[in-house]
Amino acid sequence: MDKNSLLIISFEGLDTSGKSSQIKALEMRLKLDGIRVKSIHFPNYDSKEGLLIKEKLHLGDKNFIQHLYILDQLRFFLDDTIQSKQITLNKEFDNIIKNYDVLLIDRYEMSTLAYYMASKENFDEAYRFIKELQKDLPKPNMTFILDLPATEVVKRKKDLDSFESNFKFMSRIRNSYKMIPMLDDSNRLYITIDACQNIDYISNCIYKSVKNYINDLKEGSK
Repeated sequence: MDKNSLLIISFEGLDTSGKSSQIKALEMRLKLDGIRVKSIHFPNYDSKEGLLIKEKLHLGDKNFIQHLYILDQLRFFLDDTIQSKQITLNKEFDNIIKNYDVLLIDRYEMSTLAYYMASKENFDEAYRFIKELQKDLPKPNMTFILDLPATEVVKRKKDLDSFESNFKFMSRIRNSYKMIPMLDDSNRLYITIDACQNIDYISNCIYKSVKNYINDLKEGSK
């Protein structure tokens, strides 16, 4: 299996929007279809960067945290070989490419973009800055945005960190999620879903969208 045959699907949205639950549901259904699926989550709190992110979340150091997100993702996907000065796929991601058909990612590069953009006045400039830092990361084929109002986050989650307790900032993050597909000139498929809807309904929408995408890929390869 070559690199281009791996289908990468990311799930984005505010906390409590149901990303993890929907990933589990999709992973189970795809496996029943005989599709080899792997799921991962960012930030990885077992990594050095992840531990720092966990510490900083309650301090509200937005810019520092976004740089840590990027480092966490780069560490997972890429190995910066200083001697050759080239970016190469690391062993863990190389194993995923060889052994899986679909990679599901819970909060990926779009989250980094959305949070950073929300902390800046100039959305376009902030977008370009982070995209340049992310240029070597593997790009998702599909991204599901589970859209949830900031008011609903407060209702669903009791223990709010420094970001989530800032209602205005959370609303800006939500707006950033809406803007990113309009700024992205790639051929990635973005699908926005109202996360206030019934969980099973959302799950069915996601599953059908992914299956249609896979079937279209199969038809295109004939």
